[in-house]
Amino acid sequence: MAIIVSFSGNNYSVPQDGEESWAELTDYLVALSTAATTVAMSYSARISTSNPTNISTLDAIVLINVASASVANLPVVNVGQFIGVYDYSGAAATNNITVTPSGVQTINGASSYIIS
Repeated sequence: MAIIVSFSGNNYSVPQDGEESWAELTDYLVALSTAATTVAMSYSARISTSNPTNISTLDAIVLINVASASVANLPVVNVGQFIGVYDYSGAAATNNITVTPSGVQTINGASSYIIS
């Protein structure tokens, strides 16, 4: 008997060993492949020279390159979403970068994080 798998709001019938409903399995694999390609291609890495730096949900890595203390504002993110914020200038020991989450979200339970 096939296994019903839900993915992205759709149900797919995945055949078990010895079954022959391969068309439904193909539809499921295409949906997974399309989602993986779309997500992987939608994220970016960039260097920011603005202060504050407003980070987008499409940013994966943001390199902060400013000559003074600065702020990096995070967007509302999904649980488990990763956004890397790094000191590109190498001056964070003198010019701290304060990373602030959006709204009531936190960074490891804190209301902000300072890169120093």
